[in-house]
Amino acid sequence: MLRLLVVSAHLPVATGAGPGVHVYARFRGVPRSTRVVPAGRSPTWNETLVWPLATRPLHPTDSLALRLQLWGQPEPHRLLGATMVSLSCLAEDPGLPLDLGQLPLQDPQGNPMGATISLRCSCVPPGKGAAGNAGSQQPKQVAPCLSPPRPTPVVGTTMGVTPCRHAKPAAGKKEDFQVRVRILEGHQLQGNAIKPVVTVLIGEQRFRSRIRAGNNPYYNEVFSQHFHLTPAQLVAVPIHIQVLNSRAIRADAIIGAFKLDVGTVYNAPGRRPRGMLCALQGHRAARR
Repeated sequence: MLRLLVVSAHLPVATGAGPGVHVYARFRGVPRSTRVVPAGRSPTWNETLVWPLATRPLHPTDSLALRLQLWGQPEPHRLLGATMVSLSCLAEDPGLPLDLGQLPLQDPQGNPMGATISLRCSCVPPGKGAAGNAGSQQPKQVAPCLSPPRPTPVVGTTMGVTPCRHAKPAAGKKEDFQVRVRILEGHQLQGNAIKPVVTVLIGEQRFRSRIRAGNNPYYNEVFSQHFHLTPAQLVAVPIHIQVLNSRAIRADAIIGAFKLDVGTVYNAPGRRPRGMLCALQGHRAARR
């Protein structure tokens, strides 16, 4: 079963036309639509659309076609933006939901329209019911993130760079890429009675994890950002991971930080280094 949680959208200006807006989605030729909500600048749905997979598991070539539309308007004036979401990452790892925040929408010619949409895709493979879902929520693949022998605070992560098109991009041509950072867990974080939270900066987009408790918190959260760049521009995009104590005042909140660029991930085998242990720098180093 494929689940699409349509969270919200952002429009550059309020349309003020028609009774409202809705999201139209199509998967394997089967259409679904959200309810119609008022056409403000930030329409919100928090609505889940479902497609049964029957006996056909998700395939890396599958994709979701999305359209943000004005309700009741003729076709030339209905479209507020559209995009195609590749489900290749979800097909390879069905237990890892695909979170897409502020996904840019385009016109039929591929030009940005200024609108964005936020959504979450998840998958239950055929033959797996509620019991399979329960099992997928348990911590898994923790072995690569065992504590190191020395007391260095670390955060376990996996990262990936995925071209949103299946063809290999030309070196000097702009293409659509998705950069994903998965925060697994922290080990031996410094402090007493801490409640750590992780912030992830991918380019200029900042994400924030849930707040956990203790020196060895478990997160298993995924953050992703889309880019329309050439590969040469993409590899220079920074990734900054910072662990903060949510209970501390701002000046003493930083537990540690780790920095790298997308090029480190892009040049890894399969563009997906697995089970990275990021040794955190202390708060003094992080402020430099």
